[in-house]
Amino acid sequence: MSLYLDWDPPRPGWVCAECGFDYDATAPAAVGELLGGLVREYHARLLADVELLRAHPDPPTWSALEYACHVRDCLALYDWRIRKVLSERSPRLPQMRRDAVVVERAYNAAEPAAVAVEMADNRARLAALLGEVSGADWHRVGVREGEEVSVTWMAINTLHEAHHHLMDVDRALDRSGPSGPHAHGRTAS
Repeated sequence: MSLYLDWDPPRPGWVCAECGFDYDATAPAAVGELLGGLVREYHARLLADVELLRAHPDPPTWSALEYACHVRDCLALYDWRIRKVLSERSPRLPQMRRDAVVVERAYNAAEPAAVAVEMADNRARLAALLGEVSGADWHRVGVREGEEVSVTWMAINTLHEAHHHLMDVDRALDRSGPSGPHAHGRTAS
């Protein structure tokens, strides 16, 4: 059973129906480096006009800035969770409370440049930690709302979060302002 009723959690053999992320295509040891490329993409998006970054495409949808803050905090949270799992036996891991945190931490009032720096710092810490994980430690688990989650799963899920929400950032920017292959600091692929 998934923690979130509307969430199809990543797992071996899983491909995200929305963003195309392939769980099996990622070696957990490569996550830190892969996150580096995604963080650079977020930095490019965070150069957009601040009003555009803070605009909500529609009332229930997060702004591009709120998605970026969520990813920044996911990087920090998974770093903390993985450290806890590596140092304790099957520790209990608290929920992220994603929607509540958006309001509590005033994500939409954050300064985009600060978010970019904090995201890079969080990614660097997580990448360094993942670079130290080896062997059986990838299979160590923590318990989140009754579900066991391994270090491997947490690493790959962090990458999925960053990958998936970059798509959400692009959608928020496209729905809130002018679009095009170079809009909002995006690089053409």
